[in-house]
Amino acid sequence: MQINNPTKGLIFVKLDINILCLFVFTNASFTNNKDLSLQIGYILILEDTLHKANIIYWSLIKCKKVTRNILASELYTMAYRFDINTTIKSTVEQLLQIKLPLVFCTDLKLLYECLVKLSTTQEKCFMIDVMCLC
Repeated sequence: MQINNPTKGLIFVKLDINILCLFVFTNASFTNNKDLSLQIGYILILEDTLHKANIIYWSLIKCKKVTRNILASELYTMAYRFDINTTIKSTVEQLLQIKLPLVFCTDLKLLYECLVKLSTTQEKCFMIDVMCLC
């Protein structure tokens, strides 16, 4: 039981509130689903300059969106989570009266190049998402 083992499980560490950063890690997977629907993995971490961090929010959901390529899946995942990230960011900023940088992390180089080099995607429905994320 957790009461008998206080050193095991999640432990929230005290962070230096002067310099915090909000990290967002997203990932999409559609290879495991027979109906080609999307699974969205997501974790939100608050970290200070001493590299101490706490998990703020995480989820793994199955989305009904069907995509046919990896770039579209990852782009949809990042755009899908953008709203909750900015909401949490603004809430923490107002509570602590600080400026909080928001860092998106992805494991797909193609998505990184699409956003940083401002290359376009061929799917019209994702062009707006690319422009908004940039």
